Amino acid sequence: MPDERDECNCGHLARLAEDSREAVQFDTRLNEYHILRKDGSGYSLIYFCPLCGGRAPKSKRDSLFHRLTEAERHRLTEMTKDLRTVQDVIAALGEPDVKGLKLTITTPAKEGQPETTQAYPAMTYSKLSDTAIINVQVYPNDRVGITFQGKPMLAQQTHEFHMAAGTKRPEPEPPQIDTGKRYDVYCIEPNRQSVVYRNARFKRAAALLPHPGGRMHYPDYVELEQANGRSIFLPRSSIFRFCEPGTAVTTEPA
Repeated sequence: MPDERDECNCGHLARLAEDSREAVQFDTRLNEYHILRKDGSGYSLIYFCPLCGGRAPKSKRDSLFHRLTEAERHRLTEMTKDLRTVQDVIAALGEPDVKGLKLTITTPAKEGQPETTQAYPAMTYSKLSDTAIINVQVYPNDRVGITFQGKPMLAQQTHEFHMAAGTKRPEPEPPQIDTGKRYDVYCIEPNRQSVVYRNARFKRAAALLPHPGGRMHYPDYVELEQANGRSIFLPRSSIFRFCEPGTAVTTEPA
């Protein structure tokens, strides 16, 4: 049942976002307030104002992705309705564009049973539809579950902003980075070692889908096409620098 509370208009969320001492940030593109994690690994979405209890502004996240028409949803359903195993999927759809991903599903504690988290292999097909990505989750005994996700919009989006009374208008968004070019991309590995992917291209942002019956973690990934044409998915937070291929990076202590 939807929450009936009115949208926050006390300005408290905007004041938190403007205070550099707070871990709150307003994302103008998504029209969302976020609590940033200390380790830089991502953020948590704010749904309600902690001061007045009002709802946070309505998110624009859905507008960044294609909406599937009923005709396209029906076509994809007919294409995949009889696929039950990994072998069925590959025989009907061919080799996936990306495989080896992990889908993490957390089932809440209930009836005296503890919370459980399971990780399943996953595959994606992005070339079988102009507007959708086909996601295949692989369960025990090679059984599969199939879901459809709208592709990210390629054109830059124009958004309206729901601003609390008396708050400053956000600064214009910076220009879009040319993702048609190739770059040397520098990243931090989990062991804190820095690595570089030479002559790579940013293809798209990606997120794993929720699964019926449990909630899922939503890490933000970037699909990076390597120099050999194969894709790799990296956490967005691991990327700390990129430049034109072959650029000599010179730094000095501050």
